[in-house]
Amino acid sequence: MSSVVVGADSVEGGTVVTGAVVVVAGTVESTASAVAAGAGASVVSVAIAAVEGADVVGLTTVKLGGRLSSPGGAPGTAAPLAGSTPQAPSSTMTALHNPTFRRQLTQTACLTAAPRDRRATEFEQIRPAANDLDKFSGRLGRVVPFDEFMREALYGEAGFYTKPDGGHAGRRGDFLTSPEVGPLFGAVVANYLDAVWKRIGEPDEFTVVDVGAGPGTLARSIASARPRCSHAMRFIAVELSAGQRDRHPADIESTATMPTEPFDGVIIANELLDNLPFRLAVFDNGWREAYIVRDSEGRPTETLSAPFDPPPAQLLQTATLGARVPLVDQAREWVEAARQLVRNGTVLAIDYGVPLTGELAQRPWRDWLRTYRGNERGGHYLSAPGSQDITTDIPFDQLPEPDALRSQAQFLQLWGITDLVDEGKRIWEEQAARPGLEAMKMRSRVSESEALLDPLGLGSFLVAEWVAEWAA
Repeated sequence: MSSVVVGADSVEGGTVVTGAVVVVAGTVESTASAVAAGAGASVVSVAIAAVEGADVVGLTTVKLGGRLSSPGGAPGTAAPLAGSTPQAPSSTMTALHNPTFRRQLTQTACLTAAPRDRRATEFEQIRPAANDLDKFSGRLGRVVPFDEFMREALYGEAGFYTKPDGGHAGRRGDFLTSPEVGPLFGAVVANYLDAVWKRIGEPDEFTVVDVGAGPGTLARSIASARPRCSHAMRFIAVELSAGQRDRHPADIESTATMPTEPFDGVIIANELLDNLPFRLAVFDNGWREAYIVRDSEGRPTETLSAPFDPPPAQLLQTATLGARVPLVDQAREWVEAARQLVRNGTVLAIDYGVPLTGELAQRPWRDWLRTYRGNERGGHYLSAPGSQDITTDIPFDQLPEPDALRSQAQFLQLWGITDLVDEGKRIWEEQAARPGLEAMKMRSRVSESEALLDPLGLGSFLVAEWVAEWAA
């Protein structure tokens, strides 16, 4: 068992100590960094992670007695020391899943006092991970990557999307997506579904899977558009929230999980990928990964790993200090799995995003790493976990290369939004003297199209298509 500090700060009586300690077989091999009142400052405490083999398995705090010779220099400056120190207790905690971080932590050392004074006066028990994160309780007992924190905040037992009063789309909800603008979006998607159905030979069963379906708004709009493939369509709405599933139309299949058997048809992911948990890379003398841990008052805070070695290929070689980008591994894996489900047809992903990761590195991170609640921007992404949405612009170059990538405006124009708006204008003019409900719906197509095509809003979203054509 080894023990590694992960860059936590400790403050007591004006003394600030920052660094990481590596303990291997009872021996400390360390580099030190400290900001202190002066040479010989007291070492108060250090937060450490327990390492078993190559795995980080838990977090605890050790309070140390003794004095520290001031090493000088910035955090990360090397100052070798050696001596004995107490070992961490064994733990059954689940390891983190970043091999680069695990490997480099075991190569990073840190902060101790003189050997004769280096002793633990208090060693807090490490809690098993199963007790920490099975239920989101506002506490983290170990270092976790940002995607794990995000998963619990959004999809844990008390997560934003899974609790009974959890987040949902709509004008009275927490955010507005294209289907909630009005039925025009679904009518254009219905045109697209007809085109795919025809392309793959008009099969007798044509499966459409709407993933992250919310309250089923898109399903209703597609049905009301009466596409030619309706008689063959098997519509499956996949939604994790039980409350949202309760609002699905009765004539579709409503489920919390994806199909498991391949099919002919289309998988639609409208504003899904941005909500899949993602990791965070931060530039600080090299690209590092952000991890989350609770401070002494129970608040989530960030700490950074050692630099990636090597860094992910999509990252710029250098960036300004503090630049950030999302690492959307789970979005990539979702697309790869979805493509395996479709024998003949298409995987269609619609989301806000950019073609290249480097674009996000050059923008203020608050532009693309956002929170929402009540149709307004929320607070900092670490604040009030479980009470707000967490989302990112998707860097599409981190996904499998699509067969087509267009803006939402281009996609809607390609599949007939202009004709649908013209039809709406004609019907409204014919019935304007005594307008009924249908005429009012037709009239609304004008304002809906303006919102859906807005180059500064929904029209700038990206639409990616992955075409599947299995051999017979």
